[in-house]
Amino acid sequence: MFRWYQIFIVVIKLDIFFFLGFSIQFLVLILHSGDIEYPLTILALPFTCLVLFLAIYAVRHESRQLMFAFFGGLAAGTAYFIFKLIRIWDLSQSSKYRYTKDFLTVFGRLEWLVYFLSLFFLWSNLKTELMLDAHKIEKIVV
Repeated sequence: MFRWYQIFIVVIKLDIFFFLGFSIQFLVLILHSGDIEYPLTILALPFTCLVLFLAIYAVRHESRQLMFAFFGGLAAGTAYFIFKLIRIWDLSQSSKYRYTKDFLTVFGRLEWLVYFLSLFFLWSNLKTELMLDAHKIEKIVV
């Protein structure tokens, strides 16, 4: 089980990487300070990072309520990326995304894949005590 915990932590780190990569590309290359999406994307950055750190805290302390809050955050993040990917490929917006469409799509889809990986790891280990073996190992090492 400790191995699954470590894999989950790596998946969350990948989640943070792809989310920040997508959002920073979107902010720097596409949006301007006058766009309505500009402050919304800036607000999404700390909120999503907070949700991802919430997942680590929930697993470490085995809090089912926080894990379900993380599931809600994943649902919101998935909706965010579906909305962004639809806007990127919308024909009426094609001139805006002409040079960045491919890179944003790669980061958005990889982020979506990592979201589902983290959902899979957390959901499959929800009934098992993911940190039980980690606490045993910490006691042996110390």
